[in-house]
Amino acid sequence: MDKIKALYSTLKPPERKFLITYLTAFHPKGENKTLELFELVEDPANLSAEKMSEILYNDSRSKAFIMLKSRLYDKMLESLMLSTNPTNAAKDTMKEQGFERTELRKMLVYNFLLRHRGLLPQAHEICLKGLKISREFEYPDIELDFLGTLRTHYARNHSDKYEQVIHEMDDAFKRYELDMITSNTWNYYRNEFSMRSSEEEPKR
Repeated sequence: MDKIKALYSTLKPPERKFLITYLTAFHPKGENKTLELFELVEDPANLSAEKMSEILYNDSRSKAFIMLKSRLYDKMLESLMLSTNPTNAAKDTMKEQGFERTELRKMLVYNFLLRHRGLLPQAHEICLKGLKISREFEYPDIELDFLGTLRTHYARNHSDKYEQVIHEMDDAFKRYELDMITSNTWNYYRNEFSMRSSEEEPKR
């Protein structure tokens, strides 16, 4: 329960309300053990895991409770990622970057799911959209993921586009490599500056 309680302690009131709505949506009627567990987590009595398991399953060492804890933790993380989460509405620059990267990663998953179901035109459309956004935000690492998917798509019957994607992957990789070199150089000199400043600081 430590992971769940630690994550719960960081949730803002709007996020907690949103999470309850999110959990309720999975079981609009009938039993909802995940929501019941969350309500126990919210209990100011700070119940132990054994006590919660006993309340929910009449067994302080229930194996089902172990699985339930994992399910609740996953749902808590999912709710934080959703664009409908109220705290994701107001984004500063740094938050927006992280939020956009998350949205792009989700689009890669959507692409995989659609391809797996044989819906190649829809998958291709999402892939092109994700590629465009990753370029707009200058994320060459994610751009490479989308290009890799397009390479697989074009390898079947679009030889001219396949060669174009190979060229674009090479360009994206070079930009990603340059980003890594720049980042490493910046971190090196920042650490050097911090160490020198610490050494030159007069002793009291």
